[in-house]
Amino acid sequence: MAQTYFASIQPGLEPALLTEVRRMGGKRARILDGGVEFDAARKTLYAAHLQLTTPTRIWLRVDEFRACDAPELYNKTRRYGWERLLGGEHPIQVRANSSKSRLYHTGKIRDAVVDALRDRFDQDLDNESTPTFVDSGGPDVQCIMVRLHDDRCQLNLDASGDMLHRRGWRTEIGEAPLRESIAAAMLETIEWKPEYGLVDPMCGSGTIPGEAACRAVDSPPGLQRSFAFQKWRNFQPERYSEIRGKMRDDINDTVAAPIIGRDKDSNVIEVARRNLDRAGVADFVELSVADLSDTALPDGDYWIVTNPPYGSRLEDGNALTYLLDAWKGRDGDGELCFLWPRERRAEVADHHDGALQPVTTFKNGGLSVDLWHSG
Repeated sequence: MAQTYFASIQPGLEPALLTEVRRMGGKRARILDGGVEFDAARKTLYAAHLQLTTPTRIWLRVDEFRACDAPELYNKTRRYGWERLLGGEHPIQVRANSSKSRLYHTGKIRDAVVDALRDRFDQDLDNESTPTFVDSGGPDVQCIMVRLHDDRCQLNLDASGDMLHRRGWRTEIGEAPLRESIAAAMLETIEWKPEYGLVDPMCGSGTIPGEAACRAVDSPPGLQRSFAFQKWRNFQPERYSEIRGKMRDDINDTVAAPIIGRDKDSNVIEVARRNLDRAGVADFVELSVADLSDTALPDGDYWIVTNPPYGSRLEDGNALTYLLDAWKGRDGDGELCFLWPRERRAEVADHHDGALQPVTTFKNGGLSVDLWHSG
């Protein structure tokens, strides 16, 4: 039986997520602000967490209804079959977001969930089958998100747990790191394919080459971690293990074209090497120490995809000049993609003849940035 889910992402990157969701088999997928809503069976939910590269979190749409006062909010929340998902094994956090509504509190939601479970299990409030509630998240906490708008209430249950960009392999990071999910969304947005090859001349801790290599060998990002839905009462471990095992078996042992990461800092390159080793793709990425200011890009039909220094990394104030000059001087075809602050868009225009275009804008580290692409 299909249920409705919402996968969240940084606003501006929703089309990349929509492409992934449709390719995965999500039904009736549509873009909403900050994500993609879609219908899926339980096995597709399991596969989505293992293989989607761009979202930050996936939520189960539990219920939606009109509630004009606290008693109505309580009664309509209580009617849902919470016992199918929750019990007393794990603490629960209730978070609320309210706009243009007379309701803004979580107490009635907590009472409704407790009473619904008590009725189902016929237990007293102090019994172990009744959940405890906490005010903050944690590895074992189940999170209910309540959204109230114009007296419409939407109940969502976090299916992911820890944010999905945390793959488990990038345990060492450099300055102003790029989230893995943003690197994946960049690759999806520009429609990079592994047969093109890729160079990141300012690779830092290896996020972009790592995501490219995982994509090239079909290594799903969620294989090394656990998810909140594994604590739900209706979780099917055998089915999940079967899906996960097949994905692991389908990982390739070669790449179609070279993937190259460079950085001027030898210590950072060693960090990248260790991260890629934890990701299982160190053998598929060529890492080396090189300063873009005095080293040309490698010749060939590579795509250049990078996150140059800006914001807190502005100590290298000529990074954009070095990058664009190296791209113009390369010998070979291939496209260029990079991030740059939106407020400094004119600087890019000063360095090129119209071949580059900003394809979308989103927040990275709290700063509004453009994704530039030569395609």
